[in-house]
Amino acid sequence: MNFDVVIVGASSSGLYAAELLVNAGKRVGVFERQQEINPERRTYIITPQIKEFLSEIPEEAELCLTKAMAVEACDASVYITFHDPDLIIERKLLTKALLSRAISAGAEIFTGYQFIGFECKSKQTKLVFRSSDDEILATTSV
Repeated sequence: MNFDVVIVGASSSGLYAAELLVNAGKRVGVFERQQEINPERRTYIITPQIKEFLSEIPEEAELCLTKAMAVEACDASVYITFHDPDLIIERKLLTKALLSRAISAGAEIFTGYQFIGFECKSKQTKLVFRSSDDEILATTSV
C-alpha cells in the first residue's frame, strides 16, 4: 500500500487531519490499533477557537457550555471566568462524526493495525505494523 500520508491512530485529531489532507489532494491512510473505532464515552472541552476549526460538530454531541473553571492544587485555588464560553462535548459522538467526514472525503481507514516502527526505504518511509504482512509506504507519516 502506498500513500502520500499515513496517520497512525484514528483519534479525533488524526481523523480531522485525514479529512484536511484528502481535501488538499493527498492519498491518506489512517491506521488504528483497535479492531473498531469506538472510543469510550468521555467529555472533551472545546474552546471557541477549536470549534471554529471543526466547524460542524453534531448537535447531539454538544452537552453544554461552561463560562468558568475552578482550578484546585494543594492549598491554592483559583476561579477563572471565560470571555467566550467553552463547549463540553461527547468524545464518542465527535469521533464518529469525524470518521464519517474522513471517509466521505476519501481517506482510507484500516483497523487492527498496531504500529511497531519505521524503516527507511529509498525516498519513502516504510511503516511497520503488527497484524499486517502488507508493505505500507508513505512520503509523510503523522
